Amino acid sequence: MLNRNYRNEIVSFLFNKNKNFIFIEPIPTMPQKRLFVLEKLKVVEEAAGTGNVGKTAREWNVYPSTICIWRENYEKMKKMAEESPRKLYVHTGIANENTEVENAVCQWIIEQCESELAVSTVDVIKKQLFIDPQCKINSQGALFSWFYRYSKRYNLSLRTRT
Repeated sequence: MLNRNYRNEIVSFLFNKNKNFIFIEPIPTMPQKRLFVLEKLKVVEEAAGTGNVGKTAREWNVYPSTICIWRENYEKMKKMAEESPRKLYVHTGIANENTEVENAVCQWIIEQCESELAVSTVDVIKKQLFIDPQCKINSQGALFSWFYRYSKRYNLSLRTRT
């Protein structure tokens, strides 16, 4: 009988002459648990204290190479743990080049909302292009992609009036 309780394991099967599954052996894989920055700091400190990265990796169910990467980013992780200990990642993406322009667009959106005027995606893109005529974004699809990332950065959402 086929056992389907192997969620985190790759399992090998063969067919016998009666076309039934024959279980061969599970191939263990690392679990998919994500650690917060504070936990990553604990792992790095424990690995440094014991001097055995492999043993620490087995205890925390992570790869030894991952601990080495966390050791390289130790100072960044310390700063992030002070800001918000529940963060999962150290690298937060590429820094934005046009923060002044985006802040100006954000202020314009706030003014429009305070005066109860509707703001659409196209309006925001036009305002961004008006403020920054040197914009390097050429295609329409790239502009809409910029707006999607911009709305995520500034926690904006599009809503229809009800």
